[in-house]
Amino acid sequence: MDYNSIKTNTHIPFLELDLGFPSAIAMKEILEIESELFFTHRSDMSNNWSQFVMYGTNVHGTRSAWDDQDTSWTPEALEKMPLTVEWFKSCYPSNEFSKIKVACIGPGGSIDPHDDGPGKGFTIGNRSTVNIAVNNPEGAEFHIAQTVIPFQPGSAMLIDFGMTHSVVNKSNINRYHILVGQRDETEEFQTKVIESYQRSY
Repeated sequence: MDYNSIKTNTHIPFLELDLGFPSAIAMKEILEIESELFFTHRSDMSNNWSQFVMYGTNVHGTRSAWDDQDTSWTPEALEKMPLTVEWFKSCYPSNEFSKIKVACIGPGGSIDPHDDGPGKGFTIGNRSTVNIAVNNPEGAEFHIAQTVIPFQPGSAMLIDFGMTHSVVNKSNINRYHILVGQRDETEEFQTKVIESYQRSY
């Protein structure tokens, strides 16, 4: 099956991409970030959810649009997460990011069921594209399409965020994931998606 068919016609909730994300390095950097640089996000539909913007309008711009054009690496990310930033620059299969955020769900935290419309399918440009687990403590669950995504530290999941999904952290430690938005679909990215589909289906 070709890339565009996988993206739009398979109706599957997620695919795991082989990106080789350095989760231990990212975790070490994240744990050294001051808590006040994590800003509460969408408190109307969540509990104990905060975010640190790595690439976007500014470090506290968690609610800026995914397709906002005025985005760049935040000074705080360049200072606090230099090794992780360098990995995204040199290893992630995109040449044009839209937004990258570290999302923290604290102990007992949750995100209510919702979808990030419009439309279904693996969408590029107007919402988050890939969710990377820095850690995923036992009891932290991402629910979508009547299943739980099997996140492990370092897992990179292409997710159909147009489907209804929710998150809960039943553990006693913070759950950190990185949400990646991109504007382009490089040949390398398309190959990663095709290879993932072939492995899984």
